Amino acid sequence: MLVSGFACSTAYPQSNPFEGFYGQLATGFESNSFNSTTTNYTNLLPNGNDSGTQVASNQTATGMPLVAGIGYNFAVNEKWLMGFGVDYSFLTQTTSGFSAKNPVVPFSSGITGQQLQASNRVNVFFTPGYALTDSDLIYGKLGYSAQQIQFSRPEQQGVTGYAPSGNQNGYVLGLGYKKIITAGLFIFAEANYMNYGSTSLNSSVVGQVGGGNTITSLVNQQPSTSAYTLLIGAGYKF
Repeated sequence: MLVSGFACSTAYPQSNPFEGFYGQLATGFESNSFNSTTTNYTNLLPNGNDSGTQVASNQTATGMPLVAGIGYNFAVNEKWLMGFGVDYSFLTQTTSGFSAKNPVVPFSSGITGQQLQASNRVNVFFTPGYALTDSDLIYGKLGYSAQQIQFSRPEQQGVTGYAPSGNQNGYVLGLGYKKIITAGLFIFAEANYMNYGSTSLNSSVVGQVGGGNTITSLVNQQPSTSAYTLLIGAGYKF
């Protein structure tokens, strides 16, 4: 009876050390790709409208992010976990200034000093995980991602600078590793990929042209973006 009781007690699954609420902070490297950066415009003229395009190459913005996250892991058994969480990127990532030219007038100077930026990224996700040991966890990441995107151009050629912005929705995929250092305290490394559909950025621009005449232009950009982050950080499990 004693032997049977002892065997039952030792075979009972122990709690997973990664189970519970956690908070974390990370930094590392971030790269954002902006595609379909062509600008479409229509000039509203007294004698009829004039439409055209200004073509620019795809752009990239890289930098160091600052990402804070919170979440909860619940144990399926002593090895497997299922979690959910949310994280927020505090820092804005901005491209270098770039130019766009009308392809019909290839020798024109075009529009210079344009920039695109991504900011206020929020990820909401599930994180299935597997505990390799009592202090080592690998996990995946799958969920929804949203961010703000903005196009800006300085004042140029009699046209006041403008900065239309919009929201983008997409998905996040990731893979990570956590290691418990001491009770509650852990470090982690994580790789994430975000992808967003195109967003229509519309603006109405008023400027002065030759002879002091005022002209109104309807401007539209439809950039699509993707991004990846390589993060290292630390956190605490409560």
